[in-house]
Amino acid sequence: VLAIYPNPSHGSLFIDLDELNLTPGTDAEINIYNMNGQVVLSKVLTETYGELELDLNHLNTGFYFIRYINGEDVRHAKLIKR
Repeated sequence: VLAIYPNPSHGSLFIDLDELNLTPGTDAEINIYNMNGQVVLSKVLTETYGELELDLNHLNTGFYFIRYINGEDVRHAKLIKR
């Protein structure tokens, strides 16, 4: 499970990086998909601790899927954008 907040979001989304146990130099990334399976936001993670803030103001209201990938570690979350 991926720790995201607030959910539903009105513009900014935060992801708890401490929970992911990232190490420097990893090729981790976050992708956000719309209901049609299209990537609407992609971010390569350069931070390894704290929280990551994503600006979702450009996204339409609706449901989205978030996918975190770091090698074999894959996590998902559902997001509601208002």
